[in-house]
Amino acid sequence: MAIHTTASRTDAKRLWVLDADLEAAFDRLNHDHIYESLGAFPARGLVRQWLTAGVIEDGRFTPTEDGFVRVG
Repeated sequence: MAIHTTASRTDAKRLWVLDADLEAAFDRLNHDHIYESLGAFPARGLVRQWLTAGVIEDGRFTPTEDGFVRVG
């Protein structure tokens, strides 16, 4: 409801929503492939940052390896 209310405002600055639950969804993600697949998506730089941000699971931080996110 909050997302709909916010996006419906006449002064809304964002008209898109990303919902991602990647836990155990993929063993490896190819950053370049994902980035290229985004085309002209306005937040592709932000997505690139997310891909290289690392993973926190059970309070433990695991850095993202260059080019791939390894989960598991």
